[in-house]
Amino acid sequence: METLVGVVLGYVLRGATGSQGFNEVMAQTKAVTESDEFKGLVRAVRHHGRTVLHDLSITLAQRAENVAEMMEPEPLREPPNPWARWGMSPSGEGGPR
Repeated sequence: METLVGVVLGYVLRGATGSQGFNEVMAQTKAVTESDEFKGLVRAVRHHGRTVLHDLSITLAQRAENVAEMMEPEPLREPPNPWARWGMSPSGEGGPR
């Protein structure tokens, strides 16, 4: 029943307005999209989108680094140098006698 009402309503409105209304809408749409103001708006939206994506990628990279740091085990301590183990200096002085 609703479909039938929709078809009848569409037929009546289409007959009342004709295609002139649609052609006028299309002509105005074309005039707006070809204006310098609209082109400037499109450029601004593209630039803003590029900036947002760049900032988002940096933020995600930083968060990934933070997660990676949290998941890494603590670094192992450096093993003592062979000369330091025996109380020697790098020059060999002060070793066992």
